[in-house]
Amino acid sequence: PATEYTSISVIGTINGSNWDKDFDLTQCAKAPHNWYLLDLELQAETKLKFRANHNWDTKDWGGDDSQPINPTVYTLPAGTKDITVPAGTYDLYLNDITGDWTILKTK
Repeated sequence: PATEYTSISVIGTINGSNWDKDFDLTQCAKAPHNWYLLDLELQAETKLKFRANHNWDTKDWGGDDSQPINPTVYTLPAGTKDITVPAGTYDLYLNDITGDWTILKTK
């Protein structure tokens, strides 16, 4: 059976937070292993990762550095490295079973 998490968040150098503030994703009601965060504004280039239960010891998801970020959509196989995202406004999506995630630039 798939692990169930109480929360999924994104953390990083988001707007100067220096890896000390989680931004919580919302769990999809009809597909509970899918999570999303809409309209996250990044004021500068940001390094980030997704993590479960606000804890590094539970589970985290990053990138694999196999390709640079695309100006519109950033999707990479799950890995352990920080994800570098340019300034802009983004929608973030994560499936906690597959580890697949997408960061979609909206503005």
